[in-house]
Amino acid sequence: MRLSLEAYRALEDCVGQEYISDDPALCDSYAFQYLAETARPARSHFMPRPVAVLMPGTSVEVQAIVRTCNRYKIKVKPYSTGWYFFGAPQKEGDETVQLDLRRMDKILDIDEKNMFAVVEPYVICANLQAEVMKVGLNLNIIGAGASTSPLASATSYLGSGPGTLWMGHNSDNLLALEWVMPTGEVLRTGSLGSGAGWFCGEGIGPSLRGLCRGARGARGGMGVYTKAALKLVPWNGPPHLSIQGTIPAYASPVPDNFRVYTIAFPSWPAYAEAHYKIYDNEIGYIAHRQFNMMGADLALAFWTLYMDPAKTLSDIEEISKRPEVQDLIEETRRSFQIVLAGRSLRDIDFQEKVLNQILVDTGGWKVSRMTGKEWAEFTFLYMIRWGHKALNFAWAGGYLGSWSQKGPPD
Repeated sequence: MRLSLEAYRALEDCVGQEYISDDPALCDSYAFQYLAETARPARSHFMPRPVAVLMPGTSVEVQAIVRTCNRYKIKVKPYSTGWYFFGAPQKEGDETVQLDLRRMDKILDIDEKNMFAVVEPYVICANLQAEVMKVGLNLNIIGAGASTSPLASATSYLGSGPGTLWMGHNSDNLLALEWVMPTGEVLRTGSLGSGAGWFCGEGIGPSLRGLCRGARGARGGMGVYTKAALKLVPWNGPPHLSIQGTIPAYASPVPDNFRVYTIAFPSWPAYAEAHYKIYDNEIGYIAHRQFNMMGADLALAFWTLYMDPAKTLSDIEEISKRPEVQDLIEETRRSFQIVLAGRSLRDIDFQEKVLNQILVDTGGWKVSRMTGKEWAEFTFLYMIRWGHKALNFAWAGGYLGSWSQKGPPD
């Protein structure tokens, strides 16, 4: 299916000739989506092809596109950094244009005092984190990693991350919002709609945050979110992370007021009880079952390889058979990584005492091999930055989802 020449020209007027294309090869590059085979006939890796791709650069252009598409009865599917197949057109035979929002990539404001940032859709977590750390702040990065759009996870899909235990779910971290609705009208929610700035997403009447995203998000089916204010959290680490090592074994020194551990448990009930206790005592800055995401029988062999730049993926089978690696695999079957962040040295000492007591109460322990300097520095950077996520796919082509923290443990 192709757009009529009249519709194409009308959409071209919205963004300019450089930022629209209906080339089938280019459109197929958007249709090729992760996990499409779980939803498509004959396990195809392609979602339905969009009839055109547009790259708007402003909210005004987005609004013009939506109104033009309404006039020609064309569907619109927005897409920022993407994850899974939900960002693509969903139904075969529909005329759907893909909005690639990568030109809308500005950090519009960082309010240090009130602890929020205002961003466009293609700002990625890595860039925002680097800027807010300079002023002693941080953000909840979802489990998909630092290359994702925090606006997308706050407005459109899921929103849980390894920091959610302490930093909140991104649906809760969404404040005021600029929203180009399916009608083409622009809605500004909460305090923004009253001309009072970005600090609050709520107002008189029903929560528009609940309407725009609900529990899991509408995945681009409720219009286009063009700007959003996101709640930030304190960062008591250095304003710049000192990166050491070489590809792929990057690491960063652990500050004196931080602790980084892998903690393991004798049973799943003990694991769960520790989770409750960590939450109730408010000590888990980041907690995630990250190093098991390629399956418990393989993951620790992979991470052992990963930290040795002299090794390649062809060595993983040999490494996995080493007795010490086999022992580590068994020890970490019921484990997760945890980062404690202290406001002071006294505070981090207190948090460590609390963690130690939790381990006593649940029969858990710190995995000794992963508490040494090399593992701790590697784990610290990985868990704070989430810049290595693609390597979950390097061996198996996928990952084992685990412990998707949504907020309070219940």
